[in-house]
Amino acid sequence: MHFDKFYSTKLGNIIKIDDITDDMKSSLDFYRRYGYELYCPECKKAKLKYSSPSDKGNRKSFISAIRIKDHDSNCKYKYEYVSRNEAKSIADNRLCTHTLKRIVDRMLVHIFTTSDVDRKTRDETIAIEKIQTSNTEIKRKIFKKNINNISIEDKDYFYYYGKTKLKFINNYYKNVIQVQINNKKLHFFNINLSEKMDIDLLEEKMYCISFFANVSIKAYNGVDYPEINLLNNDCIYIKEYEE
Repeated sequence: MHFDKFYSTKLGNIIKIDDITDDMKSSLDFYRRYGYELYCPECKKAKLKYSSPSDKGNRKSFISAIRIKDHDSNCKYKYEYVSRNEAKSIADNRLCTHTLKRIVDRMLVHIFTTSDVDRKTRDETIAIEKIQTSNTEIKRKIFKKNINNISIEDKDYFYYYGKTKLKFINNYYKNVIQVQINNKKLHFFNINLSEKMDIDLLEEKMYCISFFANVSIKAYNGVDYPEINLLNNDCIYIKEYEE
């Protein structure tokens, strides 16, 4: 069970993994900077640990819980991460549509003086979805991730979001959206829709977008890029951004 952020007792602060990718590469550098006392970012009760790429053949370093039962009873991070089959159920039953809309609505709200409650709500990086299986309701966690931090290593399902420029690759078919992102490695990625989308996207306009998906890898001119294949068109929400 991996974490997207952690609480460092040494620094007395919550650290986002996406902000410290270079520090995650070396266990020596990591512990020197953040210390050995790491805890759940929400409840600060469950102790966490750093695992390096060399530990048991891991593909990359990550932060995980030592004992799940140490989490507070109301902590969102205690739930298991959504599986591929559960992600399909979330998409098929349109369970993600409310979360996608809420993410975009929060991006569109202009708040000039914010309370601590407002700030905490906007900074939430995890969503909990309830899935009905037979006669049992189970809760699963899904991380939220800015599109500027999208990676070809994102094998799990995320709620991606961001403010960006969009365009259809082909305005007649309207089934592939090109997304412009602003990071050091990539300039764009494509979202393959399950069917034509009934919307006009203007290249000069700015949009807020959210989608529920995972990443596959596509090569272009010898470079690997992330590509999104939506389970269905209910897994994406787009709204024009107006300043």
